[in-house]
Amino acid sequence: MQKYLCALLITLASIFNVEAQTLISAESIGSFTAFQLSLIAGFPVENGIEQFKVLYEMPGIDGNPDTVSGAIVVPEVFNQEDLPLIVYQHPTSTNGPGDVPSSGGFNIGSLESIAYGAFGYIVFAADYLGLGESRGFHPYLHAETEASAGINMMYAGLAYLETQEGISWDNTNLFLAGYSQGGHASMALHQKIEESFTEEFTVTAAAHMSGPYSISDVMIQRFLDDEPTDNVAYLPYTILGYQSAYQNVYDSLGQVFKAPYVETLESFYANPYALTVLDGQLRILLDENTDSANVRDLLLPEFLAGLQDSESSFMALLRENDTYNWAPNAPTRMYFCPLDETVPFQNAILADSVMRMNGAPNVQAVNVNSFANHVDCTLFAILESVDFFEAMMMTVSTGDQASPLRPLHVFPNPAQNTIRVEGGQGIRDIEIFTLSGIPLWQGNTDQNQTIDISSFPEGMYYLRTHTDTETKISPFHIIRS
Repeated sequence: MQKYLCALLITLASIFNVEAQTLISAESIGSFTAFQLSLIAGFPVENGIEQFKVLYEMPGIDGNPDTVSGAIVVPEVFNQEDLPLIVYQHPTSTNGPGDVPSSGGFNIGSLESIAYGAFGYIVFAADYLGLGESRGFHPYLHAETEASAGINMMYAGLAYLETQEGISWDNTNLFLAGYSQGGHASMALHQKIEESFTEEFTVTAAAHMSGPYSISDVMIQRFLDDEPTDNVAYLPYTILGYQSAYQNVYDSLGQVFKAPYVETLESFYANPYALTVLDGQLRILLDENTDSANVRDLLLPEFLAGLQDSESSFMALLRENDTYNWAPNAPTRMYFCPLDETVPFQNAILADSVMRMNGAPNVQAVNVNSFANHVDCTLFAILESVDFFEAMMMTVSTGDQASPLRPLHVFPNPAQNTIRVEGGQGIRDIEIFTLSGIPLWQGNTDQNQTIDISSFPEGMYYLRTHTDTETKISPFHIIRS
């Protein structure tokens, strides 16, 4: 069946003039056993994974053919046929162009892909243009290239799966996810699929997490307000990225940035390195030349005025790359943490409001943790997304074969003093343990009974159930304030 699907996709790509890609190569770049992942995570993990790096050809930043890289994660489950698929869009590569999913290990986007794989999903993760093996300067927060990288990664990933005996995707279960920049990118990919690729793909559900969907409004206000920013390089990176994509933001950097910062930014644009290093360099220069370390102090007054003028040409480019003003058909969640200091939670609230107004049938902005910052929010958002995807799963494995590790539903979640388990069949015992793996409760309660958790402090926990054939895990929170 999958061979016919792949052939159909290639045919449709030629008919509809899709940015056709060619799979160049695929190689294993590492694997983790379930035991190794359990040690890393601090709690039991049922599935190991194997990571692959793929190279494929697609139009680059300049429209000419480019070699682009990405990663595939395959779970090591008993039956690898008809598995669900997550297309994951990764966060900002803060440690340089090589800090991408295809670098494997625990590079940006790789760790999250491993986590999804451990839950029993095949994962496709593009490196984006200008990162990984791709040439040129990365067009940061550029919706069109983020979406095109995701689409072409899907074709490359399916082409690779076509070469693997016994591994296949259940094409009724396609999920999209992304965190931080990846939240912006997954939203762009989601819109691209639903507007232009409905003949090829149907999105089952999407989880966009802590994403800067409103660049022209929420993010610009955050860049320019008086609050300290965790990385002053993000706005310059956006400006340089749009120059890479459009070639019309400026004729020279001296038209945008004040003189003390031009040489450093020219060097970064010519040979990109870690954003964390650029941040440090700019902060030193700001300390030497201003009384504050605010991002707006980098900019010439006339360009800064343009950022505060809704009719300016640069603001028009920012609006073009906002990713919230549409109406997704697939069930969609925008996960956020209100104390996020990098991507304000108002991005999710605005997206929720506008999408509902546009007629979206099933969207919701969801607070996954009231106390987590941007980095810590990642774990909570990903676990919530897995729970959401499980609820949206079109088909569930049956029979006496072991199924991939997928979560049950704990209700209510967040909880206060009691919980019960929903969706379990044949449960013979249940365990509850902390995020660090410390067991707190064990019993033979089934899904129809209530568990007293009133003695547990507020925080995040895991519930693990056992049947005669499988083990499942579901996260839940206790919040009483």
